[in-house]
Amino acid sequence: MAKKVMLDIPFYADSSDGNCLQASMASVIEYLTGKKQDLHRLDELTRRKKGKWTMTTQGVKVLAEMGLKVKYYTTVDLKPYLKGFAYIQERFPEISDFLREKLDEKEMIETTRYVIEMGLYEKKQLSMRDVESFIEAKKGVILLIDANVTNGREPYQGHYITITGFDDSHIYYHDSSRGPNKKVEKSLMEKAWHSPYTDSDTIVVDI
Repeated sequence: MAKKVMLDIPFYADSSDGNCLQASMASVIEYLTGKKQDLHRLDELTRRKKGKWTMTTQGVKVLAEMGLKVKYYTTVDLKPYLKGFAYIQERFPEISDFLREKLDEKEMIETTRYVIEMGLYEKKQLSMRDVESFIEAKKGVILLIDANVTNGREPYQGHYITITGFDDSHIYYHDSSRGPNKKVEKSLMEKAWHSPYTDSDTIVVDI
């Protein structure tokens, strides 16, 4: 018998100016707590600045401060990020100037330090089966993907999504830019999730 698991997770559209993480957070927070969320307020809490990207650690810190149980999985060691732009130059020499414009060094260092000190992250590449297990346990799951892999375009476009369910061959997810409960083959989602630059970032949230 075909298996399908779906969670009733509210959908939030982003503001079309880079707050897809905040929209994903809003979906997960309302799902777990029943409380409607204000994207502007989440922008303030994560200290998102216009024209800047929000790092995963900024979202993880806010979720933890709200009293939620949160775990951040990534394939990289976070400690080097405490060096700020010096590490960005070292790791991404070809695009370091671009990243300097997009990243907030102060927030990167402060939220990375918080996540490390609070023991909120684990260096581990999860599998799609891991994600399915979290969904079966009714937890909130946010992934950082290369959206252009699922959209069939180039080059890299980092984008946070909220997983809402799965069946035998597909993953369902809220895309704050494109709509609720989108459906994609597991293999394609895995490629987008584990693509270069995403570091397979995964946020798992529970109460």
